[in-house]
Amino acid sequence: MKKIFLILIIFSFINLGILNAQAKAVAIEKNKKIKAPASGVYLGLYMNSTGTLSDVAEFEEYSGKKAALYYRHNWWPNTLNNPQNGSFEATTLAERGIVWAMAWAIPTTTKEETKAYAAKIIEGQEDEYIYTMAKQIKDYQYSLMITPFIEFDNPNWSLEPELYKRYHRHVVDIFNEIGVSNVTWFIYNGYEVGSSNKLPLSYYPGDNYVDWVGSSFYYQDERDNISWKTYNHDIWEGFTNKPIFAPEYGPLVKKEQGQP
Repeated sequence: MKKIFLILIIFSFINLGILNAQAKAVAIEKNKKIKAPASGVYLGLYMNSTGTLSDVAEFEEYSGKKAALYYRHNWWPNTLNNPQNGSFEATTLAERGIVWAMAWAIPTTTKEETKAYAAKIIEGQEDEYIYTMAKQIKDYQYSLMITPFIEFDNPNWSLEPELYKRYHRHVVDIFNEIGVSNVTWFIYNGYEVGSSNKLPLSYYPGDNYVDWVGSSFYYQDERDNISWKTYNHDIWEGFTNKPIFAPEYGPLVKKEQGQP
């Protein structure tokens, strides 16, 4: 059985033990950003770049709730219309009332590679590809959520804060230039229980470039959920009132316990 992680979007810091009862359907409008519900949460699943619609059905059967979001990778230089990582299911998802939350990530595995690739983007060497993607998404019309970077502070591939902000703004500026109105931009950092990272402010590109914020959450004890809630309250609500998003959420499993 494939591993499925819950996605949680938390707009009021409610008790995570009652998430299922608080789950809301997402309203998808053409050429519009995704709006936060007045209360409660959206629930969904995360399947990196290998997920299919069958995973959605499995999640809905397991949770007893309709999926609102589907967090899935789409690596540069794939386009929205690429049959392997693109719209092979995007339209179907939208028609079923599910938003594709896309990790539009540059294909690097080290900090050095990431820095070099981001520099190319900032210098405009990848603009043709970004314009192509922006036009396809504009023509798609349905709402999408996009982050241009997976866990912006991940020690394995993170950029320096100023370089990250320039990279993020460059991508969003091109989308704004051609009038793309159906993208909800989000950013998130990594978090494991016990983390004390307080860096998001230094990475934040500004309210005009971000719609939702948040962090990953991996835990070994369900009681640790409260620490994720407190952590996000402390690091995000201090300087922005954006909705809170947990794109990656799930238990950490010790080796001796085996895989879930």
